Amino acid sequence: GGKEDTIADGTVAGTVVRDPSGIPIGVWCARTDSPRVWTEDALDVLRDVARLTETELALRENRRPDEKTAQILECISDACVFLDRDFRYTYVNSKGGELFGREPGSLVGRHIWTEFPEGVGQPFDLAYREALRSQKPAYIEEYYAPWSRWFENRIYPSPEGLAIFFQDITERKRSEERAHRDSLVREQ
Repeated sequence: GGKEDTIADGTVAGTVVRDPSGIPIGVWCARTDSPRVWTEDALDVLRDVARLTETELALRENRRPDEKTAQILECISDACVFLDRDFRYTYVNSKGGELFGREPGSLVGRHIWTEFPEGVGQPFDLAYREALRSQKPAYIEEYYAPWSRWFENRIYPSPEGLAIFFQDITERKRSEERAHRDSLVREQ
């Protein structure tokens, strides 16, 4: 959004938003109820908003895996998500979408605990926060009561956020519990 990308006429002013490669992808607009003269200061604010949007888009683009990496992540049996430092999804593979019961792309840009508020304060939330704070990988195997399922998470932090690989291990835990009960019965 430079001056050449900004128009103002009467009740409407707008400036173009471009993707990281420079292709126009949208417009930030301001509208008033009655016609006005748009000052350069007002238009500068609009251009600043467009620049902030472009910066955020570029940052999000840089946090996503490249095409080859994304192809690999789609082939693995683990669910995989990338979260930025603000706990917003930047990537969700198809297995992750399947476990969440959601379209993977619909989660990108969304905050994990806005989408799944029942997880706030749960062991996974605490583990993610600690991994991001300490910048040390973590492993957690926990029962997630809101979904009545067991999950195994491998959490890999970076300065940009977290990569989390996880699996639903409910069936394995049930088998382990049955085996444990059977061994107790045999001991009696």
